[in-house]
Amino acid sequence: MNKAINIVAAFIAVALSYQMKLHRWTDLHGKTREEFLPEFLIGVNWTTGLDHMVNKWQTACGSTKDTYGYFMRFYSDLDKANQERLVTWAVSKWNIEHNF
Repeated sequence: MNKAINIVAAFIAVALSYQMKLHRWTDLHGKTREEFLPEFLIGVNWTTGLDHMVNKWQTACGSTKDTYGYFMRFYSDLDKANQERLVTWAVSKWNIEHNF
């Protein structure tokens, strides 16, 4: 599969089929939080803390009733560095799952 097609396929696959996972973490104020989060929120090595990314995700979810639109809204609100990190994570996950 050519590289560009692989990147697009990975991105679409994550956008349409991400899993929600129960995740526990300590927030910036030292409080333990536990929520169901999309696997990419947990898996990507963001440039900012998880609290910030969870807030971005919650904003994206509140901005549209189209459940498939959540991911695209979230992605569009990221800065370039975090967009690249999300796409890199998606490609890595896609390649592992599809033996590329």
